[in-house]
Amino acid sequence: MNVLCAALAALQVNALYGESEDESWSELAEQLASERTLTAVAGAARFVHERLWPQAKPEDYACAAQPASAIDEDSESPDGGEGSEQGVGQPRYVRKQNMQTFTEKLTPEIVSGLSGALNQGMFLLTDVNQVVRGFLGCLHKPIKERRRPTSAARGADVAPAARQMAKKLVAGFQRTGVLEQLFAALLAAPLPHLPLPTDAERLTSYSQRLLLMQSWVVGLPRAMHEALGAWVDPAAVTKLLLQPQALRFRAAALQQLALWRPEPTAAGTPGLVGGKGQEPAGAAAAAASGSVASGAGTSSGAGAVWPAAVTAESSGPGVLQWPLLQQRALRLCMGPSLQITETLQQLAQCAAAGTNIAVALPSPDGGSRGDPLGLALLLPDLPAAAATLAGAAQALGSRAEALAALGVPKEGNRHLQEAVMWVTCLSIARLQQAKPAALSACLPDVMFLQGWLLRAVSSPVVLSGCMDFQPLLALMSGKPYWDHSFTTGISRLPSHDVWGRLSAADRAAAQQALQRSNWAPAFDRILRWCAQLGPLEGSFAELAMSSAMYLLPATVGPSVRQWWDGELRRRQGQGQGATAVDDGSAGEGGGGGGGEGSGKGVFCPWAAQEALGALVTLAKLARREAARLEDAAAAAADAASSNSAASSGTPELFLGDDSYAYKLATTLLAVQPASGAGWAALVALEPAAADSADAAAEAAEALAESRRRLAEVVDFCGVAAVRLATLIVLEATAALRARSQQRAAARGGSRGRGRGRGSGRSGAGGGDAPGPHVPPADKLLGSAKLLARLVTCFACRCSPAALAAAEPQRALAAMDALMSALDAGGGRGGGGSSELVNFSRELTNALFVLAGDEELRHLVPGWYWAGPLQSSSARPASLWAVGSLSQNDAGDVNRSDAAAPAAVPSPRMPVVTTASPAAAALAGASWPGDCERVAPLLMEIARQSAVERAVFGPEGRRKWAVALRSGSRAGSGGGSGAAGTGAEEQLECSWPPQCLRVCGNPRCGVFAAGAEAELGLKQCGGCRAVRYCCSECQRQHWRGGHKAECGQGRTG
Repeated sequence: MNVLCAALAALQVNALYGESEDESWSELAEQLASERTLTAVAGAARFVHERLWPQAKPEDYACAAQPASAIDEDSESPDGGEGSEQGVGQPRYVRKQNMQTFTEKLTPEIVSGLSGALNQGMFLLTDVNQVVRGFLGCLHKPIKERRRPTSAARGADVAPAARQMAKKLVAGFQRTGVLEQLFAALLAAPLPHLPLPTDAERLTSYSQRLLLMQSWVVGLPRAMHEALGAWVDPAAVTKLLLQPQALRFRAAALQQLALWRPEPTAAGTPGLVGGKGQEPAGAAAAAASGSVASGAGTSSGAGAVWPAAVTAESSGPGVLQWPLLQQRALRLCMGPSLQITETLQQLAQCAAAGTNIAVALPSPDGGSRGDPLGLALLLPDLPAAAATLAGAAQALGSRAEALAALGVPKEGNRHLQEAVMWVTCLSIARLQQAKPAALSACLPDVMFLQGWLLRAVSSPVVLSGCMDFQPLLALMSGKPYWDHSFTTGISRLPSHDVWGRLSAADRAAAQQALQRSNWAPAFDRILRWCAQLGPLEGSFAELAMSSAMYLLPATVGPSVRQWWDGELRRRQGQGQGATAVDDGSAGEGGGGGGGEGSGKGVFCPWAAQEALGALVTLAKLARREAARLEDAAAAAADAASSNSAASSGTPELFLGDDSYAYKLATTLLAVQPASGAGWAALVALEPAAADSADAAAEAAEALAESRRRLAEVVDFCGVAAVRLATLIVLEATAALRARSQQRAAARGGSRGRGRGRGSGRSGAGGGDAPGPHVPPADKLLGSAKLLARLVTCFACRCSPAALAAAEPQRALAAMDALMSALDAGGGRGGGGSSELVNFSRELTNALFVLAGDEELRHLVPGWYWAGPLQSSSARPASLWAVGSLSQNDAGDVNRSDAAAPAAVPSPRMPVVTTASPAAAALAGASWPGDCERVAPLLMEIARQSAVERAVFGPEGRRKWAVALRSGSRAGSGGGSGAAGTGAEEQLECSWPPQCLRVCGNPRCGVFAAGAEAELGLKQCGGCRAVRYCCSECQRQHWRGGHKAECGQGRTG
């Protein structure tokens, strides 16, 4: 075997440097690669497996390391000097001594150990590995051909010979089973017990060689693709790794990756000594040292113990940890030359058969590429596959976060980037083969997997310098598992919905798994990273915004319950005079507590901004888009006043779903299910028992403050969304009116010259007038309908102070103007009629909400009226009078700088009139003179209409009033939602928000931090009502209008 290794080494040197021009090297290689030779090599590996390993005794390999007393006193330090600092209890890397020193210090015990079955078997497996790699090394391209082009004759001579040898090796490996025997022998090798003892300073000879063999063989699939794939079809190489023992080894590599977890170290324990090419040292590096998950590798024959977060109650054989995955053992054996991060990458690569990443990427159209990596054979059981992949994602995410705590290099960590990419591709490829029913059965593991994939990608060491499609791929992996039960009318429920098959308990378990993986903060970091690079566009925008709508609400309820359980445990621990035990569930999901006074024995409020940080980021983006549209409208007005040409693009509403601003606005409809889930979870915690009256009062105060903080998030999103919706509609209305004026001018100019060619109609506006293409009326009204639904959504859920700032009445007036513009352009007939009815219905719903609330009806004075039914058989109905607002004063309605309710004039007739039996009491009353006198009855009719249309719940009040006032022991007090008791007043929300940490500059484009709350915000020195992330934002906002607002605040 040694002679064969030497011959192959000589051939590698000749192949790499190519000094001789004869063909003797290729002839020798052909002879050495004969089937007879490969059969002998396979027999050597089989001999180890079948004859040597059974002779091993447990006491021969139970201990993996030698005690400190066995270390030579003259051993060299890692840096080669005598003065290298060495912390107490740290592993010391001992360099190899020369052969003379080694042989002089041999003892009979050492000689006996080297000649034992374990070491002899490992020596033989090392030779087998060297032979296989020697054959692969003969196929490498010559060094001089990599540096400069060679003659055509030389290239023609080398390529056929190498290709012929590659084909012969592939066929020989397939027939003789060399790789199969090597994988089987290494899998059967006895594993020492880990982790290492604290006084270990050197590995035993067997443990050291086992670690080296594991490292070499884990990298063998990659080496095979690099050497053989250049000359033969890569699919033929992959086929070698689909054989039974190769699949077992790949599965074992993935399982070892799934079981690895960082091993926390007690505070103050010295870290590893750093060296050249080594990861950062210190206490943080010691905390990032790795070991297998608790229970794995500590006892053989017991059931496999998986991490509780991964969920897998396996009844199979015990899973022992490889020495390759133990950080201390890796340090003792390899020194600085191999780190745990590179090891994790190699394991992920090995599980993927070492092939090119493009093979595992999903197809652009979302279809399946088949199963080129044999994942159905590698992970045949779907629940076990989901649990294993989830564990692998958790291992990589944990390692990424540990390294991020040490500092983030500019280019990131390419080893982790590649490992995360491999696990993501493996997850997509394996799970897309499963049927929806099977996925529903193991959905908690699947959601835990999706959360940790996103969490790993969102780590700074992975995001920094990664390819743009890597975050996109992580979001794409979660697309089949969106919970469409949170639909807001934007899309239909898909037939493959995996959530619809679940019971209530299974749904709660899946939501809890997603929350426990910390998906929501990771999603926020991904959004902010992409927003920092530029506008969200293309597939990423669609996936990100749909994820916010169909997955983010699923995490809110579990986040509240997790926070509450953590607070109760903390209180219980403090009451017993001991430190509360943290099982990891309170701090690892967004919103796990930790507010002000965390260590003072009081209940901390729920961190609503952390749990809904992605919505805050989207609202900040929407606010910036609204500022951009305002600037564009002001520039267009200046150009019109100076009779200069203004460059105007296609209005956002005309683009619909292709518009960035429109998608941002409609995505904020996710606030509807998210806020509902949060308020419902907080209300459900009300009956929780307390150990004393003081504790009960503190708990009630924390719950009330949590509801208010959630309301502030809703307010911030609502103001941004309603303002953006208003500007989008105003822009489209102005374009339609300009087009109508151009068509009218064109018709006037064509009079006397006969009928012009521009009399035809195109889209909603018709004609050949210059300007952007106007879509059909039904499409335009369908897009506007979602914006009207958005106004209704936030009119129900925002506080009165926020709605006063959002001005929903301007949005309704702008939408009325849009219908008038379409009517003037002749675009409301035909296919647009049904969409017009739906659009009017949404507008009417919004007006019901505003007119039915005592604190909001001043925003729509005189807009609502009611009358009796025409006959006893007639049904109640409400009608929106199109043009009742826009025909009065079109100039004021379309002003983009209007900021007060007075910007919308009083209508010349009721905007909405409801025919209802309750309106019989209005006999003798007239509009508008008696509006104030009969206001209570009008509000009651409006609320009743909102209940009939399911805008209000059975309580007949806005969601905001129900959530904040009913939850604070408010009386029923009618349906108006007016302020009542002192307890209610404590939950009043002001604008701008007081607790929500967000930059007050509407044009702020700073998204550098992982969350908005992590920005270094400072309060305005004047009003102290707004915060800014930097002085530039403060100056920009001061010049943009805060100067007047700040003065008013100081005066007040």
